[in-house]
Amino acid sequence: MFFLPVILLFLVFYFFLLGGLFFFLKIGLISLAFQRLGLPPDLVFALLLLSLVGSGLNIPLKRIQSENLLPEQVVEFFGWKFRIPAAADSQSTVLAVNLGGAVIPGLLSLYLIWRWFSLIVLFKVATAVVTVLVNRVARPVRGLGIATPALFPPLVAA
Repeated sequence: MFFLPVILLFLVFYFFLLGGLFFFLKIGLISLAFQRLGLPPDLVFALLLLSLVGSGLNIPLKRIQSENLLPEQVVEFFGWKFRIPAAADSQSTVLAVNLGGAVIPGLLSLYLIWRWFSLIVLFKVATAVVTVLVNRVARPVRGLGIATPALFPPLVAA
């Protein structure tokens, strides 16, 4: 699902951000971190580019139908009161996964788990700690979904 009015603005912003990331790659700050994980600089740049471009693409997984009951109303018509029974309004919610924010980082994480499988116990402990802490601060936001403070999950994971 694309949100066209906003996506062009974000795409321009992402390419400026990508230019900054390319600069940091060239001076070696980001590539040093990823080389310690065993990834070559060209692959790092490709992953960052795919993640930035893919962040505007949500892959729908499931559509969930729900009914909202509208409250019963009392209407007065020439002195007579009529009760209008509650009506059902049908809505649907789309469950989607973001390509750049979930799929690509998830695939990178699976690769790192496969590569460093001897550390699987530490991966499980770290995942459990981050899951519990993020669950504590996550809140449902009507019309949006589950929201957390933007930098909380990566700071806890670090």
